[in-house]
Amino acid sequence: MTRVSSSVTVRDLVVRYEDKVAVNGISFQVAPGEIVALLGPNGSGKSSILRALVGAVDYSGEIAFDSDSIALSARERAKRIAFVPQSESYEFDFTAHELASMGRFARSEGLWESDDDLQKVNQALFAVDAAEFQHKSVRKLSGGELQRVWLARALAQDTPIIALDEPTSHLDPSHQRDLATLLRAIQGEGKALVIATHDLNWALALAQRCLVLSKGSIATTDTPENLIQSRRLDEVFGTEFDYARTEAGRVTLTTPTSLS
Repeated sequence: MTRVSSSVTVRDLVVRYEDKVAVNGISFQVAPGEIVALLGPNGSGKSSILRALVGAVDYSGEIAFDSDSIALSARERAKRIAFVPQSESYEFDFTAHELASMGRFARSEGLWESDDDLQKVNQALFAVDAAEFQHKSVRKLSGGELQRVWLARALAQDTPIIALDEPTSHLDPSHQRDLATLLRAIQGEGKALVIATHDLNWALALAQRCLVLSKGSIATTDTPENLIQSRRLDEVFGTEFDYARTEAGRVTLTTPTSLS
């Protein structure tokens, strides 16, 4: 994968869906080699922020890659940032390999894949443990298998920034662990990662910084350790989490439940 770093700066971002404001004038920056988690309740704007970053929704405000704040074509934006969606639907019966190969469209020089394109796709499928079912129809993949192919597509795109929307939602615990290991390796290459997730424990163990959202605005921005110590997540999510520190020093959050 290309070892090219890039930052993304967001200024006064607003995303509207008809008369509903989903993201209300937020600003933040993600540096090269940084993992930033977007946390917050349902409807807080996490997915809308990611879709604005990749140009999938209309927005106002400014999104700049490095110091480049000019309007980018879809092809040029796709060379800067890749997107791992929460879900997608397909009209055609693509194979997993064909789906992963779509990540090369912005970089391919012709109608057909070059040897370099094929090498990048094969490397990406291997990296996410999807090579064994690469010739299988995407319509016959499990949710977890499809999630890994979407990630392979993003890796094949070979961008300095990757945005991921609920990347653990269909993964079993083993592949959640493998995903964290892979993302740390990608981070080590200098890539910037922006991850929207409801998996608080996974995010707090992985990210260097968290943007905690509430009703389309940033409630707080802090390191995972400071968020844990301040218990600010209790306020944002409207519940008192139980906090437990493991022998390895990791803090896990659970939601108290009552059976009465």
